[in-house]
Amino acid sequence: SLHAGCMYENQDCEYISITFDPKLIFGYENSIFYLKYVSPIIRNFSLSAIYFNLSEGWHKEVTDILQDIIRTGQQQYKSYEIDIIIKLEQFWKLLFLNFQSAPSITPYDKRNYDRIRSILSYIEENYSSKLTLEDIAEHIHLCKGECCRLFKQYMKIPLFEFIIEFRIEKSLNYLANSNFSISDIAVNVGFNDSNYYSKTFCKIKGCSILNTKKSFLVRMIYFNNLK
Repeated sequence: SLHAGCMYENQDCEYISITFDPKLIFGYENSIFYLKYVSPIIRNFSLSAIYFNLSEGWHKEVTDILQDIIRTGQQQYKSYEIDIIIKLEQFWKLLFLNFQSAPSITPYDKRNYDRIRSILSYIEENYSSKLTLEDIAEHIHLCKGECCRLFKQYMKIPLFEFIIEFRIEKSLNYLANSNFSISDIAVNVGFNDSNYYSKTFCKIKGCSILNTKKSFLVRMIYFNNLK
């Protein structure tokens, strides 16, 4: 899955991604739990995301459970894994009970969703190399123009603008490592020119790459001293 964050009101922020295998909920394929409670949600291609913005009463219950999961994972006491699974079950119960079925998806839409997923997987696997429109279009068996149109229609962003932002996100992992220079990082995430990488980073993230790298290193020193 792909995750990204951006500054809120020009302030630095942090976010925690809670990622889990749905098998923790349903056990095994075609179980009653899978067919009744999980499949209707994860196989709904038109349900790309749910925004828990507290506009509905059950959102507060969900966010409380997610915060409990984070705290439990940080504490790591003897039975913390069991408690996390219990909380994930509670989370999924709320999701299921408040899930509103979206309009049924057509075979045409499903084919396009599959193509978008294929493009995203291709970018994930090849972002550090040279990516061409011809290669991506060939990967999903479409012409170049239709490939660009399809991606923008479903992702709401031009294909190569997405690739650039994706590379910038991937570079954050390297910035937290003092062993990599700016030039090294640029090459590792698919930028041939370190100056272009630095300018693009500043444009997208709203801060200089050097300050970001310095901030990461200061945080690492701080947390290491706490251990």
